[in-house]
Amino acid sequence: MMSFVKGSYEVSVAKSDDDLSESQILCGLCFNLEGSDADGFDKSCSHILIRSTQDNRLVGYFRMLAGTGASIDSSYSAQFYDLSALAGFSGSMIELGQFCIHPSEQVPDIIRIAWAALTACVDGK
Repeated sequence: MMSFVKGSYEVSVAKSDDDLSESQILCGLCFNLEGSDADGFDKSCSHILIRSTQDNRLVGYFRMLAGTGASIDSSYSAQFYDLSALAGFSGSMIELGQFCIHPSEQVPDIIRIAWAALTACVDGK
């Protein structure tokens, strides 16, 4: 399971229903929804959390759905876009979604560590 600290931030994969709930609340806040942002894809995704090491507050989040060209029709994006051109792709794919940073956090390091986390996931670390 991926986990690392860089500067004032720690990245980890959600391990509990509480982690998932906290990320859904952050998404609701960031996307101006009343309440949390949850959908049927949450159970199939890996949820990446970025927390402040100072107070353990969730400051960033994104989710990833692993798949292949054969599974592209069951992706979140396929609800809205014609992705059939990708159906013949034989390699692995990752759909990145719900990427958000807490509105009160204007620190470029949060997005930097999020990209580092995505790189680690793609590299299989």
